[in-house]
Amino acid sequence: RVAFFLQPMLLQNIQHALHRLRHGIVFGEAVAAKERVENRLGDEMLRQQREIERALAIARQADVALVGVGNLDPATSGFIKAGAMTPKQLPTLVAEGAVGDMAGQIFTLSGELLGAEYNRRLIGLSLAELRQIPTTIAVASGPQKSQAILGGLQTGAINVLCTDDRTASAILSLEV
Repeated sequence: RVAFFLQPMLLQNIQHALHRLRHGIVFGEAVAAKERVENRLGDEMLRQQREIERALAIARQADVALVGVGNLDPATSGFIKAGAMTPKQLPTLVAEGAVGDMAGQIFTLSGELLGAEYNRRLIGLSLAELRQIPTTIAVASGPQKSQAILGGLQTGAINVLCTDDRTASAILSLEV
């Protein structure tokens, strides 16, 4: 089983490409279960919905997870594009130590989950649950994402990183 935790458009492109390859890749169910709710009561109500419980259970059973790593640049943030946050909210998270996100979970350079309310309201796999998946592949590139990628690696959830040489060099030049 393969679970995908990417922006919907990127997810569709990757699913389509993998489907076309058909080189021994067996798909159970691909899950893109990442949703934010406005309040804690709504969070609990949604988590108890049968289809959400089922989707999360399938994702937890995945042998491979494919994730993206995002930085918190307001100009390119998936959170802002999705309407999950406003451009004014990101600088607050950065001031608290946030450097990036993976599967919607916001983390610090040291790989710690940021204690932000946003992380508590997210419906999806936690970083701890991602760590339980045998192979988690992160796809991210661009030197501007180097801190976010390093933070993602520090979470311990990523087993395989797909990036380019310029980004890899930028990551290696960072000091932790």
